[in-house]
Parts: sequence; C-alpha cells; structure tokens
Amino acid sequence: MGGTRRSQAPRQRQGNVLIISAVSFGVLCAFTALVVDLGYVGLVESQLQTATDAGALAGARFLDGTEQGLVSARAAAVELAVANSANGSAVALDPNSANAPDGDVVLGVWDGSAFIASTAVADVNAVLVRSSRSDLRPFFSRIAFGTRALGAGVHSIAIAGPPTGASEVPWYLPFSLPSCLWDTWDDATLQDMTFVLNPPGDDNTGWTAIGTNPTASWLKSFFPAISPCMQEWAATGVVDSACGRIATSDDAVHTNGEIDSGLQYIAQHIGSEGIPWDSSVWGTLPAQDPDSSVKTADYGMVYAGPIPVFASGAEYCAGSGGSWNTTEPIDFFVWAVIYDVVNKGGAASKTVSMRIDLDTVYNVGEWGGGSTHGVLAQTPSALVQ
Repeated sequence: MGGTRRSQAPRQRQGNVLIISAVSFGVLCAFTALVVDLGYVGLVESQLQTATDAGALAGARFLDGTEQGLVSARAAAVELAVANSANGSAVALDPNSANAPDGDVVLGVWDGSAFIASTAVADVNAVLVRSSRSDLRPFFSRIAFGTRALGAGVHSIAIAGPPTGASEVPWYLPFSLPSCLWDTWDDATLQDMTFVLNPPGDDNTGWTAIGTNPTASWLKSFFPAISPCMQEWAATGVVDSACGRIATSDDAVHTNGEIDSGLQYIAQHIGSEGIPWDSSVWGTLPAQDPDSSVKTADYGMVYAGPIPVFASGAEYCAGSGGSWNTTEPIDFFVWAVIYDVVNKGGAASKTVSMRIDLDTVYNVGEWGGGSTHGVLAQTPSALVQ
C-alpha cells in the first residue's frame, strides 16, 4: 500500500508541472503580445501624430479670414501630412472639401476647450487633422487572442496665430513716408493726400531703396521686378516668393529728387504691370489729374503694396521739409496705392497720387514686431490638442 502511494506522487507532481507550464506559457504569450503589439501600435500612432501635427500647423497658418485662406489651409494640411510616413507608407489624407465633421481635414472654430466644424470665413481659426490605420498585422496577439488586425488613430488641432504688425514684407513700392505725418494729419486726410516729391518745404515723400541709391536706372529695373508679387497677391491673396523683400531691420536710403524717368516709367507701364483699382476696398477712384502723365486708357490701373514709414522729426512735415537725401531705419509699413502721376513743368509739378489705406487689414507680411498700421503678419500657428 505504502509503496503504491509513493509511486503515484511523482507522476502527480509531473502533471501539475505540465499544467503550470502550459498556463505560464499562455500568460507569457499574452504578456509578450501586449508588450510587442502595443509597442508596435504606439510606434505607428507616434508616426501618425507627427504627420497630423505637421498638417494641422501648416493648415492653420493660412487662416487669414479669407475664402482663399480656407482653400489654402486645406491644401497645406494634405501636402504636409503626406510628406510624412507611418508604418512604411505616406500619410495620405482626404481633403474633405465638404468639411464633414468626421473627415480627415476639418476646418472649424476652437473656443478654448472644444472644436466645432465650420466654414464661416470670419470665424474659422483652427484646423483638425485626423489619420488612422486599421490594417496593422499583429505579431503575437493573433496567437494569444486570435486577433487578426490592429488599429491606430490620432488627431491634431492647431489654431492660427493672431495677426500682428509685420516686420518684413515680400515687396514694397519704392517710396517712403515720415512718421510725423501721423502726428500732423488725421487718417482721413492721409488717405487722400497727394504726395509731393519736391520742392523742399512742400515734399512729404521720397524715393526709397534698400542698400543702394534709388537712381533712375535702379527704378527702371525695380518696378518690373516687384510686379509679379503684386499681381500674385491681387489674384490669390498670397505671395509665395519674395520679389523685393524689406524689413524693419533694414536701413532705407531716401532721396527727394524728381527722377523724371522714374515717374515716366510709372506712367508708361502702370497699364501693363499694374493691377486694377479695387473700389470694394479703396472706394471710388479719384478723378484723373488734368496734367496726369498716365494714359487715359490706363487710368484705373495701379501699383499697390506696402511702403516703409521711417521715424522722423517734425521738420519733415513743416518748414524745410527735412533732409530726404539720407539713410534712416524703417519704423513700420503702411499700404499704398499709386493711381496717378504728374510729371510736367517745374519741380512743384512732380507728384504721385497715392491712397494710403489705413482701414483695411493686409496679411502679406512675415514675422511680428512692426506696428499695427494695417500691414500685418500671421504669428506662428500653435497646437492645442
């Protein structure tokens, strides 16, 4: 009897070991599945997150309160996302032109705590980008749990940075104004003032260049160089590459000489190089000067863009008119529209008619730091979720 019990005990312990080993193997497989496959999913989600972050930030940068801004925001989000890859393939997004709330690229409003899909131009301030993978092949989860596919999904929300005064612009008109004008006249007067190049005592503007003297030959090459930027802005509302970059860190070289050939160039080429006067923004086009050098058929075409304002003393707005043949640092930018030129008779009849627009916001600049006089830059977009 005793010998029989002793012979059964080892076999029983062996059975227990087998059971424990089987259970332990199952637990080990499950644990391995969790560690390896969840790590795999986490890696793919991290890659997707990089892509959606890039897409959302790129899209939000274009939200400038215009219809074109919405179109550009959606396109930029798709373009930047697809430049990234997840699980070995590019992160392709559906642009979701209908702006369905569950789409890949969704425009909307971020109120500080929640995102609401919207295409109301004046309200949209955020871009939501989402991406997912539902066909990830498991390594151990299939053995441990019978799982045939794993999924990963993420989303990012970025908001447009608030606009601020631009410290850099992609093109400028080769004139400048002294800051004392803002101390002397109200905005309504400034917006309809005729700016005189000469004689001293009456002049309130001058030719301006960066890093060189604004000579006749320079002006003849500068105007056609900036026209592509001006025309691109008029057609699309944005400028992709600079034609005549200028920044508040630059020193502007001024002269108030008449430079007849410069005025003549404007009058002769404004029709072919200019853009149409926009009455919806700038109001009614003033009547053409009887002594205008612009051809009647070309009247209504304009040169438009930022011009620099330099920190000046009061003498530029009274008395001798200041010393225009000098170099001064740039203070800020304002928007100007050149619509008429007089280039006849003596020095007093050398004038440019410019509309200074202080009522409209122009998001054409780069970098913040300038004064908020209508020529603005978007500050960098920021992720909020």
